Amino acid sequence: MAFDSLTFLAFFISIVFVNYMLPHRLRVVFLLLCSYVFYMSWELKYGLLLFISTVITFSSAILISSSASMRKRRILLVINMLLNFGILLFYKYFNMFGDTFNSISELFHSRMAMPDFHILLPIGISFYTFKAVGYTIDVYRDNIEPERNFFSYALFVSFFPQLVAGPIDRSKNLLPQIRSFHAFDYTKSMAGIYLMAWGFFKKLVIADRIAILVDSVYNSPHEYTGLPLIVATLFYAFQIYCDFSGYSDIAIGAGEVLGFNFIENFNSPYHAKTIREFWQRWHISLSTWFRDYLYIPLGGKRVTTIKKYRNIMITFIVSGLWHGADWKFIIWGGLHGMLLVISYVVSGVKERFVTAVGYNKFPRIRALVQVIIVFLLVDVGWIFFRGNTFSDSLYILTHLFSGIGAQLSNITRIMPGALNRFEIVILFIAIIVMEFVELLQKRGSVRERIQMLHPITRWSLYYSLIFITLILRAKSGSGFVYFQF
Repeated sequence: MAFDSLTFLAFFISIVFVNYMLPHRLRVVFLLLCSYVFYMSWELKYGLLLFISTVITFSSAILISSSASMRKRRILLVINMLLNFGILLFYKYFNMFGDTFNSISELFHSRMAMPDFHILLPIGISFYTFKAVGYTIDVYRDNIEPERNFFSYALFVSFFPQLVAGPIDRSKNLLPQIRSFHAFDYTKSMAGIYLMAWGFFKKLVIADRIAILVDSVYNSPHEYTGLPLIVATLFYAFQIYCDFSGYSDIAIGAGEVLGFNFIENFNSPYHAKTIREFWQRWHISLSTWFRDYLYIPLGGKRVTTIKKYRNIMITFIVSGLWHGADWKFIIWGGLHGMLLVISYVVSGVKERFVTAVGYNKFPRIRALVQVIIVFLLVDVGWIFFRGNTFSDSLYILTHLFSGIGAQLSNITRIMPGALNRFEIVILFIAIIVMEFVELLQKRGSVRERIQMLHPITRWSLYYSLIFITLILRAKSGSGFVYFQF
C-alpha cells in the first residue's frame, strides 16, 4: 500500500475520520491495528518480524531500567542489540556476504560455496530497527523512562506514516505525543494536507518523470557516453531528493492531520555550502541517529585529530552499509567520509587562500560557487548509489566526458530519448517551481504564509496544486527509492 496509490488515500481518509470519532483511550489501539494492516498489506509475515522487534525492545527497556547493576544493564543492552541487529543482518546482508564469500572461493578455485536462499528484504526493517534500538539506548542512558504501556510503545515503533521509510523519530519526541489527547485542529490539519500535496507533487510530477529518463540511461549505461550520462546523473540528484523528501513530506503531513509532529527530515540539502552542511540537511533523522548513537560513542571530535577522522570514516561507511547490502553503497559512504575528512584537512588553507585573493569580498558569488561545488561532489557520489553494479558506476564515471565535442555539434544527442520535448519542459518548470518554494522557505515557513492568505486565495492554491499534480503526473510511476532500504 504505497503512499502514491488511491488505496492509501482511501485508507488514510478512513483512518482520520474514525480516529477523531473514537474516545482517546481507544485511539492508540486503533492506530496500532491500522499500522499493522498497512505494513502487512505488502506481506503478512512482515508483521511477525515487526512484532518480534517490538517485544524484544519493550522488554529489554523495562529490564534495563529496573536493574541497579550497570554490568547487568550493559549485558541486557548488548543482548537487545545483538537480537535486533542480528535479524537485520540476516535479512539484509546474508545474500551480500554469501555472494562475496562465493566470489572469493572462485578466485582461489575453492569448492566451498554458500547456498543462495533468495532471502527477501522485509520492507522498512532498517527504519523500525533503528527506531527501536535508539529507544533502548535512550533508556539505558537514562535519557527517558521506559514506556510501560505495550500498545503505546508498539505504536511508536510501527506508526504507519513513518514505518516504511521514516523519518526515524525519537522516543523523546513521539512517545509523549502518543500518550496525549489530540483534538481535531483544522488549521494544523490543513497545513498537513498541504504538505502531503506538496510531497505528491515532488514525487509524481518530478521524481517519477525523472525516473523514466534516468532508468533509460543507468539500466544500460554502456550504450551511452558523454552528455547523456551527465544529464542522467545530474537529474538523478533531483530524482532521489524529490522521491525521498516527497515521501517524508507525505509522512509528516499525514502525522499532522492526525495531530502528531514528526522530526524534520530534509532542509534544502542542495543549498548546502559544505559537505558537512549537506549532511545536516539531508535525511536529518538518520544523520542525527548515526551522530548520537555511533559517532559520539566512538569519541566524536573529543579525541585526537586522527581518531576524529577515523570516527568520521567508520560512521559514513556504516551509513553506506545501512543503505544497502552492496559494496557500491559502502563505496558511496566511504566517499562522503573522505570528502568530509578532506574538508577538515584543507579548511585552514582554503580560508587563507580566499582571504589572500580577496574572494571573501564577494560573499554571494562565493556562496553560489560553494553550493555548485558541493552539489557536483554529491552528484558524483550518486553515481555509485544509483548504478546497478559497481562496474556500471565505474563505466559512467570514466565516460562522463567522452565524445562531448561531437555531441555538442548535434544538440538532439544531449538529452536521452526517454522523454519528449513537452515532458522535458514540464520537468524543468516543475524543478524551477520547487527551487523557488525552497528559496522562499529560507525566509520563513511557506505553510504559515499560506495560512495567512485570504481563504479564496489559499484554497485556490490548494486546488491548483492538486489539479496540477493529477494532470501532470508522470505516465508511469516508480516505487519510492528508499523502500529498498
